[in-house]
Amino acid sequence: MNPLQDDVHEGGPLEGWEPAVGVEVTLEEVVERAFDYRGDVTLVRRDGTEVIGYLFNRNAEIQGRFVQMFAGTGEGPLTIPYSEIRTIRFTGKDPAAGKSYEAWLRRKAERPPATVASDPATGGS
Repeated sequence: MNPLQDDVHEGGPLEGWEPAVGVEVTLEEVVERAFDYRGDVTLVRRDGTEVIGYLFNRNAEIQGRFVQMFAGTGEGPLTIPYSEIRTIRFTGKDPAAGKSYEAWLRRKAERPPATVASDPATGGS
């Protein structure tokens, strides 16, 4: 198994993940993760065609479940029924990856201490 996929299962990074729907996860789980993802995804239809873009909406609570996307080509919003989806690959860069509070704290600790500029108005030298 791909180590990245192990991370994904545990809530790790999604970028680059190509889930095996029906084996590793359900389509519903992949759709939820794609909805929360901040980068573009590649939606693969059952007929083999692909749509690359940003998945911004989904509704699994109704009879005709669907996702909505803005295609990278500028088309959209596109409404695609769950029944047409084979899988969703996380192919776009996640612009927020590594920008967690913990990462910020690590970067802050690694920076050299800032030097204080002298301020003639306060008598500093």
